Amino acid sequence: MACSHCAAPWRASLPSAVSSELLNSSRTRRCRAYTSAPLRQSFSDLLGPGTGVVAPQQDRRRLVVLAAKKKGAPVNKAAAAKKEKEAAEAAAAAAKNAAPYTNPDVFMHSLLLIDSYRRATGKPLFTDLELPDSGRALFEAPFVCMSHDGEEDPVFDYGNKAALELFEMTWDEFTKMPSRKSAASDAPEQEGRNQLLAEALEKGAIELHDAQRYTSTGKPFIIQKGVLWTITNLEGERLGQAAVCTEIEHPAASASADSKQTLPTAQALDGTTSNGPTVVS
Repeated sequence: MACSHCAAPWRASLPSAVSSELLNSSRTRRCRAYTSAPLRQSFSDLLGPGTGVVAPQQDRRRLVVLAAKKKGAPVNKAAAAKKEKEAAEAAAAAAKNAAPYTNPDVFMHSLLLIDSYRRATGKPLFTDLELPDSGRALFEAPFVCMSHDGEEDPVFDYGNKAALELFEMTWDEFTKMPSRKSAASDAPEQEGRNQLLAEALEKGAIELHDAQRYTSTGKPFIIQKGVLWTITNLEGERLGQAAVCTEIEHPAASASADSKQTLPTAQALDGTTSNGPTVVS
């Protein structure tokens, strides 16, 4: 009865479908427990006549019943491989279309950004935020938030929805781009950007004003108000840098446009709180 190949382990909790091949397999016939007539009959009763599936009247739980192949029927390996490939492609497509914050690594990075902002500035990025909502809240926030890693030539490793829309890029595109490409390639622009990064590295956090950057299509925008800070863990290890932008100007926008991006829940270094996103032109 203890044999893992016999019918005994199934006796206590009979499955909703049992292949007829289980009854007639050589492995089962070799098991002495299979010679028990009542036990053999209990499995036979589960099978539908000639089909190897549970009879409808016996499946009272209305579970999905997978039909067992008829004895002697060839296995269509090509069809099985095709179904497996389609299932894998469907799973990959679902993962690709899922919001980035559903990825555990991105969720943990979101927590790091929120916590390191508070430690660097002394101000909370959000108020009344539950831990499980952190990833979604940061990604869907009405302000731009982006970060790059701590490599010598840092690459963006996070951009929330507002940042992706601002740069006109997808998550995959943005998180593969060196952050230096957000500024013009000429020496003065790059030097100005490097000076800001160095200052934030030294001080922990600084205010951003009049910082010009470019979208992926070459459109300029100016960060009129924001915070740049150095990301650290609880041990003080530097892991990269991040920025929150609460007011952005688009010089090429129509003169009639008057929109701003403000931040209802984040506070600037001076303790002021913005009222909502705005874009000035």
